[in-house]
Amino acid sequence: MKNLENKLQILNERLSEGNQVLEDSANSNDLESNDYTLKEYVKSETDSNPNFFRFLFSENFVNDFDMSLTDKQREEYKEFLNSL
Repeated sequence: MKNLENKLQILNERLSEGNQVLEDSANSNDLESNDYTLKEYVKSETDSNPNFFRFLFSENFVNDFDMSLTDKQREEYKEFLNSL
């Protein structure tokens, strides 16, 4: 993956923003907030964001989600996820 450190920074910023929204919502409803981990956030993005793998691999895949990944990219993603 190209520019992995930059992408990790972006993912951490997005995670922080999302966790803040969850915390604000929980506080306004007198509920307890459970923050996402980076690994949980990345898994969620792979399921809900059709452009996530385009972002992660800096490629303009034809198909959404992971439908265009090569076997090598799938393995690289698994290693990335396990490193989080």
